[in-house]
Amino acid sequence: MGAERQNVEDFLNSVESAIKKGDFWYIDRKKNRELVLELGLSQTVIREIVKNLEVENFSHISKKQGETDAWIFGILVDDMECYIKLKLRELGGLKHCTCISFHKPKEKLDYPLKGGE
Repeated sequence: MGAERQNVEDFLNSVESAIKKGDFWYIDRKKNRELVLELGLSQTVIREIVKNLEVENFSHISKKQGETDAWIFGILVDDMECYIKLKLRELGGLKHCTCISFHKPKEKLDYPLKGGE
């Protein structure tokens, strides 16, 4: 588990760095918009939530052939579990973070690194 924890830490450090540089894209899809409106969140708040994710929020990595890996996290916002799917892409030598999903999970998320494992 140690290597996995380190990989998640490295990913989150890259996400935070990209956000601080202004390289953060939020995909405004219907599913995302519904939760954002329900919770009254702005894109600025979403960016801060993503920037402040911790290793313990990690759920899993979604791999699809020919695509960049998507990293799945979950976090409670106002007692509601939120499913967050992020991708990091390198363009022109810079890493860009894209928040593809920010909505209610279809099913309960597992958090394999919760509890300091």
